[in-house]
Amino acid sequence: MSELTVIVGPMRSGKTDELLRRINLEIIARRRVVVCKPDTDSRCAGLEARDGRRFAQVIRVPHARAILDHVNGAEVVGIEEAQFFDGAIVAVIE
Repeated sequence: MSELTVIVGPMRSGKTDELLRRINLEIIARRRVVVCKPDTDSRCAGLEARDGRRFAQVIRVPHARAILDHVNGAEVVGIEEAQFFDGAIVAVIE
């Protein structure tokens, strides 16, 4: 069974904090996790919450279709800042 969860909200509303929380739960459950974000997001290399929590194993990709090159074998795929990807993100998620 596949599941899609979308975390939305305005800036500084805790979206990354929630993504980090969910990723950590999946890691505790021993699932294979891959997290990608657009390489245009230059704020930090990984994911960083406002409270200082971090997840460094983030793959920076130039466009949405490049995500597919990295998800082989993953049980959970996190996508940070999906709105910055091109329109192919919909097909990639499907």
